[in-house]
Amino acid sequence: MVPGVSSVHVIVEIPRGSRNKYEASEDGLIWFDRRLGGPAGFPGDYGYVIVPEADHHADHLQDLGDLPAAFLEELDAFFTAYRMLESAGVEVLERQGHDAAVAVLVGT
Repeated sequence: MVPGVSSVHVIVEIPRGSRNKYEASEDGLIWFDRRLGGPAGFPGDYGYVIVPEADHHADHLQDLGDLPAAFLEELDAFFTAYRMLESAGVEVLERQGHDAAVAVLVGT
């Protein structure tokens, strides 16, 4: 939990399983960008995602280390492959956890 922050509003740009790629502007406008090529949809909700305080099914998830290694590998594989059909490369350089996400959300 973030000290002094009881809740945040978030936008999930793309729901899990979708092949539609949306973008969102800083002022909250969302638009369809493209449909992903290939058979794979997004492996999880894509965008800024915060687990609500009342979601007790996810109480054990506090940082990346709490996710199964196989799921993290699936995410890396997805982001490495999802732009291949568009002749654009994506390389996963690093994963950032809870503290980095909080820093983005609070603007530090």
